[in-house]
Amino acid sequence: MKKLTLAVLLFFVSAAALFAYNPPVFGDSVYELSSPKTLTGGASVAGGAIFAGGPDSIISNPAISAREQRVILNAGYTALISTNDADSKKFGSAFQTSILVPFKICILTGYINGTFAPFNDMNLRNSMTFKTAVSKPITEKLDLGLGLNGGFAWGGQGTWGLSANIGGLYTWGDLAFMKNFRIGLSLLNLGQNYNYTAAKGIYDGQAQYPSLLTLKTGVAASLFKNDIIDLAYAFDITAPFFQNAIFDLSLQFAIKDMFFINVSEKYNLRESIAGNNYFIPAVGINFKFSFGFKNNDYMSKNGWEESELNTYAAYRNINNTVTAASIGADLILGMKDTTPPVIELWLDDEE
Repeated sequence: MKKLTLAVLLFFVSAAALFAYNPPVFGDSVYELSSPKTLTGGASVAGGAIFAGGPDSIISNPAISAREQRVILNAGYTALISTNDADSKKFGSAFQTSILVPFKICILTGYINGTFAPFNDMNLRNSMTFKTAVSKPITEKLDLGLGLNGGFAWGGQGTWGLSANIGGLYTWGDLAFMKNFRIGLSLLNLGQNYNYTAAKGIYDGQAQYPSLLTLKTGVAASLFKNDIIDLAYAFDITAPFFQNAIFDLSLQFAIKDMFFINVSEKYNLRESIAGNNYFIPAVGINFKFSFGFKNNDYMSKNGWEESELNTYAAYRNINNTVTAASIGADLILGMKDTTPPVIELWLDDEE
């Protein structure tokens, strides 16, 4: 047992030595850039402050979407603006599109991300990433998920990535005064990621991102909830290959499950030490409403004649010179089934 423990310890020490931690600014949060929901805390490993299991949740935990009942289509776009005079290009962008499809045996999700940020103070260069995941409830409270990532980056020395994600979500329920208390845990980027892309990291030298073997854990719950309002929080800790600590705190306030205000703060320890952190919180709003498809046989056949649209907008200061303005939407086909089945019993004398 002692030999096994020593071998595991030596493996991590050796790997840490080989993997020089040097991501570009926001490199370990790169997939949060492309959507207003994820810019303001929606990428929580526990499903967000107010739970949302959309297809883009697989960027932090492939298990989050395990109990979704409806097809969900998602799209997001973010404009990135630099005020650094040294940047030859002042504008960048990030986009995403994703889909969730429920099946009887599991939930299947797909996700595409493009990020283009050739700035001196956030040199992510250019990348296209594709993700897919399957998730499934295991018990009444425990969900598990497994995902795959693939893609390529360019803008200097080209590179490619192919890796896996695993995750779990445990829904505790009510805990003291907190409602819908959840605990999330995931291991991300298990494989080849974007290495040596001629992009500048937070330190001198070429960058590698996102970080190999990123451990993410967190909790979320409603602090106060009634029929009109819901005030909730999510708190995550991320440890990219155990060489950094990233803390995310988000608060969400909802009125009648229709209008939402989102505020989040991110503290990246290594970026802060290198002088690259910025402490103004991100802010966002979203509005959810239902609508109908009239006289459409195809939509009616699939139970989609009534559906929901969730629209988002957000703003975030990435650092002293780069800001992000983002818009996005979720199209949720059909309405959630909240009516329990009716069971009737017939007695012999009533036949």
